[in-house]
Amino acid sequence: MSFLVRPSGKTFRTTGMTVLSLLALAGCSSEYEAPAPAPVVRNTVGVMLPLSGSNARLGNEMLNGIKVALTGTGAPALDVKDSAAPGGASAAISQMVSAHDGIILGPLTSQDAEIISPAAQQAGVPVLTFTSDVQRARPGMWVLGITPRQQVERLVHAGKAEGRIRFAAFLPATPFGKALGNALSEICALEGLPSPKVVYHQKDMAGLKKDFESLLGIQSSPEVEKTADAEALPDALAQALHTSEPPASGDEVAQAAPPVPTAPDLTFDALLLGDTGLALKEIIDEISAAKVGVPQVRIMGPTLWASFSGKLSALRGAWYPGTDPTARQAFVAQFRTAYHHAPTPLADIAFDGAMIAASVNRDSGGKGYPSSLLTRSAGYHGPDGVLKLMPDGVTERSLVLFEIQPVGPGRLVPGSSSVADAH
Repeated sequence: MSFLVRPSGKTFRTTGMTVLSLLALAGCSSEYEAPAPAPVVRNTVGVMLPLSGSNARLGNEMLNGIKVALTGTGAPALDVKDSAAPGGASAAISQMVSAHDGIILGPLTSQDAEIISPAAQQAGVPVLTFTSDVQRARPGMWVLGITPRQQVERLVHAGKAEGRIRFAAFLPATPFGKALGNALSEICALEGLPSPKVVYHQKDMAGLKKDFESLLGIQSSPEVEKTADAEALPDALAQALHTSEPPASGDEVAQAAPPVPTAPDLTFDALLLGDTGLALKEIIDEISAAKVGVPQVRIMGPTLWASFSGKLSALRGAWYPGTDPTARQAFVAQFRTAYHHAPTPLADIAFDGAMIAASVNRDSGGKGYPSSLLTRSAGYHGPDGVLKLMPDGVTERSLVLFEIQPVGPGRLVPGSSSVADAH
């Protein structure tokens, strides 16, 4: 009996000692617990641009603009991906998320922005995309391009200040044209102006002419048919109708001339256009023939006209919105020093994105790019003027007005304030 008890007691004491030892070890481990892994510092700037393929030249120009903005000590590191490489934007965003990039500059196109949006949103990575498609704007993804709505808003405010209240538009039936037309209808409604007349024209020249006549409210005249009655006309009149030579005697019949279409009873006093290239040339011909222009009608166009405004002298007095060239001088000098040529306008937008990233990185002490800092009320001073990132993903920009001149590029309209200043 005692034999059985001793092993039992011995076993009990051993077990007790083991429990005490474990408790002691547990106490020691709590005092010397290993530190938790440090959070990943997400301050690297991811750059997604087409660096190969058909848009390689443009993509590399924009990358150079980014590098100019990040020149100097303390600038965040770059993680550059080619959106035109195999796998495209989808592969690029996966690599950037895996690399813990803190913010993404790019992509260039609306399609690529749509592709990367879900992955960037899930990872909580802010995106400054270079597209001008406002449909891509959302909290966490900002559209840096000058949107059609911003352009139209600037023009409507300027036209209204000039006393113009009846707007119309003659636009291409393209996504860009539809965006301009929708913006014009929306902004006129917000401003309490009459609903604008918007006509989307066909691509072929015959259809374009017919659509323009529809805008003016005139109908094409049917062609005159030759009949036997023409033979009974006086010789002088018959000659005037069927030959380009004047009649023998100018006393009998005045020289016949084709009627010049005029539009004395137009229903609009401001006309928005959206075309470039050959279609714009044909539209200018129609406008000139119909004698549509200032002071009765203020022609207006998109920011795209800035790159060839010197060739639009036939639209003398027309307006288009743009950015203040005086604000760009310092950036142009920096870029020219580094790359020996002047930057393209899209390089300005790329610079804007990098400049914002560098500024927020400094403000956060290198600890990321929180939305509260990105959307600071003071905004940012870029090469194209002041811009602000709004919480909904829209970028507000300071735009000025240019006026087409008889000779040379567009003239900056004195005193033309930004959209933000007009509110």
